[in-house]
Amino acid sequence: MLGIPKFALLSAFSVAIAMSGCVGGGEAGGKEETPASPIARHPQAIVAYGLSDALSSVDLVTGSVTPNLGDIHIGPTTSRVKIRAGKAYIVNSGAFPESTNASVQVFDVATAAPLATIPFPDGHNPIDIAFASDAKAYVTCLYGNNVTVIDLTKQGEEAIVKTIDLPVFENDSGPVNAGPMGIVVSGRYAYTANCGFDLAALAYVQGSVSVIDTATDTLVDVDNDLSNGAGTPIFTSQVNPQDLDAGPDGTLWVLCTGNYLDEFGVVDVIDPSDRWRLGPPIEIGGSPVTLTASHSAYALIGAGDAVNANLYVVRTDTHAVLHDSSDPLALIAPAQGDGFWMVGKIAASATGLIAYVPIGNTDPSVSKLVEVSLVPDHLEVTRTFDLSGSGRMPSSVALWE
Repeated sequence: MLGIPKFALLSAFSVAIAMSGCVGGGEAGGKEETPASPIARHPQAIVAYGLSDALSSVDLVTGSVTPNLGDIHIGPTTSRVKIRAGKAYIVNSGAFPESTNASVQVFDVATAAPLATIPFPDGHNPIDIAFASDAKAYVTCLYGNNVTVIDLTKQGEEAIVKTIDLPVFENDSGPVNAGPMGIVVSGRYAYTANCGFDLAALAYVQGSVSVIDTATDTLVDVDNDLSNGAGTPIFTSQVNPQDLDAGPDGTLWVLCTGNYLDEFGVVDVIDPSDRWRLGPPIEIGGSPVTLTASHSAYALIGAGDAVNANLYVVRTDTHAVLHDSSDPLALIAPAQGDGFWMVGKIAASATGLIAYVPIGNTDPSVSKLVEVSLVPDHLEVTRTFDLSGSGRMPSSVALWE
């Protein structure tokens, strides 16, 4: 989300990714379907694409890339892929611009066999998913301005058991939805990054983070003051928070992208143990859109522009900025391919020593997965996997270790 021409661009290519897909069924006439090919049991990275309807897998031992994994067709766009208990959950945002035919699709990672499709109402635009358990997940819906609770033991429409409406703010132009994008579950609570884009004014209201009690599936009133309404969120120091993660110490790291014009990237660190106290903002500049902070000593922050795909890096213990917009960690040599570079949702290994970053633009020949390693006391690019021919605009990666 941005000032606006870029709001439309990044909505389509990045987080709002407003397109959809559905699992292809077998042919009519009683023909048996060919079983999906199993994935070799090396550690795998599963990659989804913002402008293609397939998944890819990358063997992290041999480096081999399998495009069109299992011949799965998931629609023109996915915003997230995440893995839980051997299952891949694919969030399809719905066809642009009305977000029709959106869904969460579920696949067996070992066999690439489809297990379930959970349809979402038209116009809701699901973006991200987070898990409270193997049986319960939360999905942010940008246009619907809600968080949808899913029972993972059920299929189809029956899997949607509740929607949690998020706040609506008043602006001079009229009401503005909180606009949830990223989500993370940490401890008893789920947290959503609310971008607060005011379409009528082509601007942003103050960014916020809503808090959901996962025991009751209700909003927490953070300021404990019902006179200003129930469900008051945490307000961020910068506009347009798009992503967030829980750090190794349980603090909440919130990435505020800024307005793409004259307000730029900031990370807010929130302490849940102190009534969600907001710490001093960490200024990183640029217009970053994705963050991971949970598995290592570093918060890794993805940012793209017309020239390159970059990482900004912040230590999670000292909050020291190692790379920002003035000195980014470049993920690829400049001037490869045409179009605006995007950095998809980053995944870190269980050890926290390696992270995988999907990057690309509208040119399918330059889609890549970049491995970034801690060697031994700093970060550097150690391998790059070529995803050309697999899909356009990688939007997310999940690890099966």
